[in-house]
Formats: sequence, structure tokens, C-alpha cells
Amino acid sequence: MPRALITGAGRGIGKETARAFLGAGWTVLALDKDFSSFDLSDARLERVDYDLTQVAGIAALVAGLGEIDTLVNNAGTLYCEPYDAIPEAHKREILAVNLEAPVALMQALAPQMRKRKAGRIVNVGSVAAFTGHPDLWYGATKAALLNTTKSCAGWLGRDGIRRR
Repeated sequence: MPRALITGAGRGIGKETARAFLGAGWTVLALDKDFSSFDLSDARLERVDYDLTQVAGIAALVAGLGEIDTLVNNAGTLYCEPYDAIPEAHKREILAVNLEAPVALMQALAPQMRKRKAGRIVNVGSVAAFTGHPDLWYGATKAALLNTTKSCAGWLGRDGIRRR
């Protein structure tokens, strides 16, 4: 049975993505730091309680999850504060969750996908990658994630790993 790791799965797009994968017969590892509004229940569902700002721990986390066929980097954060009044803590959180964590997850999962010559990586972007966004760092991280997705497709595609 194929397995998907979906970040930001506690609510919104991530939760609906988990629901869709379950409906298609997949095993889902739903990763989030807050499951307070999560109402999915299925024998093929495993909750992974993890704060993606803890980027340094991602490799160890992934090592304990087993084989993953598809990674959906959906988690994201933004604050919409004035560009000249963004607290450093908010900037660091946005950079970690929206860019550093997805890259760390791709790096951690790439070796097992390469070994199998198969895998899928879906990075959820935003129109902000093209148009700008009131939250300076949100827009910047989404643009960087788009570039990262294209770069990784070139490196990983020859090994049977596809991106969306």
C-alpha cells in the first residue's frame, strides 16, 4: 500500500489532501504541530506531531517514518505584518516552515526514493511567488520554493522522482 507524508495536515488544504489520499487507498502520515481541529479517523492514518520550525530534527524524524512514496510539502505560515515591522521571530518561523523544512524533507527522503527509482514530491506554492504578497517573507519563501522545486526536479527526475 503506498504511503504519503503530508505536512500541514491538521487543517485546511493539508487535511483535505490527507482525506483525498485516504480515499484513494493510501496510507497517510499526517504531519502537523496542531491537530485540535483534525477530525479524520482511519486505520491507514498516522498522526505525526512535529513542529517544522525544528528543521535540524527533520532528518531524524524521517529516518523513523519508514518508506514514503509521496511527500506533500503543504505546511505554511504567514503573518501579514508591515514590511518594516516584521518581528525577527516571525521572519525566522516563516523561513523555517515555508522553505527550510520543505528542503530538509526533500533532502531526507530523496535517498530512499532514488534507491527505489520512484517517488513523488508535491510542493504547495502560492500565487505570491509571482505577484508579491503583503507578508514580505511569505512571498519570498514561496518564490524560493518554486525555484527549489524546479531545481530539484532536474536533479531527482533522472532517478524516477517526479515533482508537481
